[in-house]
Amino acid sequence: MAQRFPAAAARSASRPTLGWPARDDRLVTFTDEDGGVRRVPRARLAHHGLREVDRRGDGRELLIHGENHHALSALLGSGHAGTVKLVYIDPPFCYARRFQHYDDVFDPGVYLAMLRDRLVLLRELLAADGSLVVHLDDRAVHHVRLLLDEIFGSENFRNSLIVKRVTKNLQRQFDEVFALPQAHDVCLLYSRNPTTRYRPPLLDKPDGARYPEGYWKEFWSTANRPTMRYDLLGVTPEKGQWKWCRERAVRAVGNHRRYEAEAGGRSLLDFWRDEGSGLEFIRRSPTGRVQHWVPPSDTLFADTLWTDFSAYAHRQGFPTEKSERLLARLLTLFTQPG
Repeated sequence: MAQRFPAAAARSASRPTLGWPARDDRLVTFTDEDGGVRRVPRARLAHHGLREVDRRGDGRELLIHGENHHALSALLGSGHAGTVKLVYIDPPFCYARRFQHYDDVFDPGVYLAMLRDRLVLLRELLAADGSLVVHLDDRAVHHVRLLLDEIFGSENFRNSLIVKRVTKNLQRQFDEVFALPQAHDVCLLYSRNPTTRYRPPLLDKPDGARYPEGYWKEFWSTANRPTMRYDLLGVTPEKGQWKWCRERAVRAVGNHRRYEAEAGGRSLLDFWRDEGSGLEFIRRSPTGRVQHWVPPSDTLFADTLWTDFSAYAHRQGFPTEKSERLLARLLTLFTQPG
């Protein structure tokens, strides 16, 4: 196991690093149930193997009880390096509080040291096209993002996903408040490699298509690419740009002319469906604007603001229990079936 760490150190040698008092990457940090800190030289780490205690389904699922550094080391030693497509972790938030089921009472330096040791192992578990999601709030997220930049590389940062949490308005009773109520957490998304790409992040619209017949939308964009300013239907933008390349736009103009010639009384929606729902259309509107047709859709393109559900659930009496809807969305967007 010790051979993996020099490689990780070499990767970060040319990058800025996050420092804290008593940082020593030659040591691995553990804590006991009373909050005591134990630091062990990497070279002296004991080897940990996996012992099967139960098997479910087709045997591909593992539920591991134990200290997570030991568990991750055992997974790496059991042939799982480079095999994991998605990791979601919900570490302590550095609250300096004791919860019913676990303690989150860490010195900030100990917190960062423990997290770094485990992030290094998680990176080795990830497949070449794998991704990591780290769930935090704004108490430590700025430090942890720097730590992730160091371990994964800033080029592998993808998004800060803003997820909703339950807001408690107990401060209304006071004449003064220390800060605004915390209404969101942050999930940091990192990839193993910058070449990783994801499928378009489409989500179901809860109320179905907003425009069942489709609608016309202006084809001009405020983005400014001179190479995308060309003559189209007698119009050449002086600033901004057309949304698509010339070849695609010309093809869409031809499709609309074909519709006008062949529709036979059919609506544009019916013509589009009859032709296989693959055609794009561009026209010049009665007011002279160049427009493209947006077909009806019961999906929307996800962004980084996830406020349509809470990231927390309260089913098991666990105060920081995370929502299955959050986990399901992460799986849907950043992995594939099978």
